[in-house]
Amino acid sequence: MTDISVIENNIKLYKKTLNIDMGNIFSEGKISGRIVKLTESGVCFKTWEAELIVEGIIDNRWYFTIDSKSKTLIDKLNTKLEKGESAVLKYRIYYFTFPWNSLSGYYVYDII
Repeated sequence: MTDISVIENNIKLYKKTLNIDMGNIFSEGKISGRIVKLTESGVCFKTWEAELIVEGIIDNRWYFTIDSKSKTLIDKLNTKLEKGESAVLKYRIYYFTFPWNSLSGYYVYDII
């Protein structure tokens, strides 16, 4: 393999992993608990980070990220937070993400 073809292959791999919505899902699941924190953070890349206390386990905090474009989901989570209600969250873990996309690696995409 020439140096050029190695570079081209690396670029193709890099481009493929940039888009986490193209089926690069490692795991999917659901978790239940009470939301205790919801915050928008970041300097250049803004993300919504949140914290959930898992019910039935003493001091088990679960951290997750919400896509900043998911305004409806953020509003629903904020309502649950303000009311102190429990929520069941659907989440995904991806094979590859950039550090500025998430602090936790868990991406919540829906609330039940």
